[in-house]
Amino acid sequence: MTLVAAAAKQPVIVIVTGSSVDLTLLKAHPRVGAILWRGYCGEAAGQATADLIFGAVSPSARLTHTFYPQSFVTAWKHGIDPYTGAVAVPRNASYFDHHVRPNATTGNPGRTHRFYTGKPVYKFGAGMSYATFSYVLLSQPQVQVGTAAVTAYAREATTLRRFIRPLHNTNNGGGGRAAAAAAAAFHVMRIQVTNTGPTVASAHSVLCFASAPAAGVDGAPLESLVDFQKVFLEPGESTLIEFKLVLHDITLTRLHGGLAVAEGNWTIAVGDLRTTVTVAV
Repeated sequence: MTLVAAAAKQPVIVIVTGSSVDLTLLKAHPRVGAILWRGYCGEAAGQATADLIFGAVSPSARLTHTFYPQSFVTAWKHGIDPYTGAVAVPRNASYFDHHVRPNATTGNPGRTHRFYTGKPVYKFGAGMSYATFSYVLLSQPQVQVGTAAVTAYAREATTLRRFIRPLHNTNNGGGGRAAAAAAAAFHVMRIQVTNTGPTVASAHSVLCFASAPAAGVDGAPLESLVDFQKVFLEPGESTLIEFKLVLHDITLTRLHGGLAVAEGNWTIAVGDLRTTVTVAV
């Protein structure tokens, strides 16, 4: 591919894979015009690819996984096999350590955008468009939640084995008062999204992430996807979206199961916007 890129004039590289591959060389190549990852698509893949490349449709998808550098599978240091206690051979460490959390003993740098401690080639959620978009935060940037409320939710969810983020619409599927209380929002993050491009109408995916007070420490994820919304905007058009934050969003999953409380400042991020949620007594 790098030979093609060197000979062609700003080629568009279409990557057809079932998972991530190291695109470092193509990303850094000065003559590569664009990189399009499409996965294994159906019978309309050819037409859809052409529509994107020639501008009939503006791309709006986001990467569903992290693209790692080659060192992710080759630069593992000697460690101890956590299952047999034997010295591990420094090859693909997933053979010895299947955990998503990083482990200094085995050399595991962590997996997925939630735990990978290295520098990804392309991050989960990355994606470009022919349009440009801006965000404006219309809700208050700081919120406080009592520790007792988060503790009560974590205890109940653990007891009832409810570890999936509750839906806001509790009428669909029932669940009673406990489910309704769990799905109640403690804060609504309101954001104005504007298509600031001059000519192209486009869909746009808005992602909302949460990070704990000690993100990346003692098994806490670096970030977690809380929610997302997709909008379609004409050039210059704006719309208001809302992310309803629930208590589940500010809890952590314990290493051996159940939910835990983390006091301190949580960060809710949407693009460059930040809302701080303080969990305190």
